[in-house]
Amino acid sequence: MKKLNFKKKVSIFTTSRADYGLLRIFIKEIKKNPKFKSYIIVTASHLEKRYGSTFKEIESDKVKIHKKISLKIKSDRIRDLSKSMAIGIISFSKVLEKIHPDIVVVLGDRIELLPICYSSLLLNIPIAHFNGGESTEGSMDEQVRHSISKLSHVHFPANEVYAKRLIMMGEAPNRVFNVGGTSVDNIKDKKLLIKKDIEIFYKIKFKQKILLITFHTATIKPNQSINELKNLLNILDKYKNYSLIFTGTNIDIKNNSVKKLIKNFVNKNKNSIFIESMGSTRYLSTMKICDAVIGNSSSGILEAPFFKKPVLNIGDRQKGRLKAINIISCNGSIKSITSSLKKCLSSKFKNSIKNLNNPYGNGNASLKAIKILEQINLKKIIEKKFYQKI
Repeated sequence: MKKLNFKKKVSIFTTSRADYGLLRIFIKEIKKNPKFKSYIIVTASHLEKRYGSTFKEIESDKVKIHKKISLKIKSDRIRDLSKSMAIGIISFSKVLEKIHPDIVVVLGDRIELLPICYSSLLLNIPIAHFNGGESTEGSMDEQVRHSISKLSHVHFPANEVYAKRLIMMGEAPNRVFNVGGTSVDNIKDKKLLIKKDIEIFYKIKFKQKILLITFHTATIKPNQSINELKNLLNILDKYKNYSLIFTGTNIDIKNNSVKKLIKNFVNKNKNSIFIESMGSTRYLSTMKICDAVIGNSSSGILEAPFFKKPVLNIGDRQKGRLKAINIISCNGSIKSITSSLKKCLSSKFKNSIKNLNNPYGNGNASLKAIKILEQINLKKIIEKKFYQKI
């Protein structure tokens, strides 16, 4: 691939605390690179007060935000979420038409990414996609992720299994680059807090044992995931000798129901606390000191292996994702959660994962991706052919 001499314009979109944490080092490094001019566009839950106004974390990293685009998300009802997606297409198209970048960069599988990608498609702007090729059978994210992959022109999967899946989907091998997980980059770059500093921020005194809990609705079966959460809370009610740290939810169908259940539990249990948005540093610091990570978040799959922490993964939301040996999956029934949590917290299990290999690599995924974007002729990748090995 020939190197080009002009400065490439790159528009990087971030929609939530989660994808910003995974894109943070990519953004940091590409802004330093003289071969690129980057535009950071912030949208969706970042700009919603009830989700913690997480754009402030981006600003605290001294990242210049080019544009903030509100999707005017009124509620977690399907009608309101659909309306927000329509607003997104209108707003993203205007911004992209003005910047007209050489490439758009997105990460993950959130539904808010679809209007970004549709706008790019209509304007003939190529897309680079991180974390494609993954599978989450119990969530709408599955269809969203694969849709984004088919709309994209350059792929940065986090593992060779995911790279092969993208090629099976018809993406040409010379456009698929297994760079590893950017989650490792972010963790390695962070100066994590000690236990005392975390306690000061949370305004609590931790018990000797700590559980970190993140639970979202599984968008294909939201009612089932709410029942799973009720089962989990019934079980955690008996864990009085643990500090229970609950984090906020995504913008998903019935996420308010999840939040209400958790807040009611916290109000009745003095050993628990709910933090809407911890910020990446405090969240990872809490993960480092906790005894186990519990719930159905991708964070347990992608980030916890770095710390060799036991993870209890509940229900089908992450079904299909590549999992390290520190992860115990259960079906969400009271019996299954009870026995799986007991195993998760056992000394035997903790000892068995001390030498785990992280399937998402050892870091430098962001720099690898930037190097690839340096070398690719972005003017010649907009046309795609379906790849089929004969």
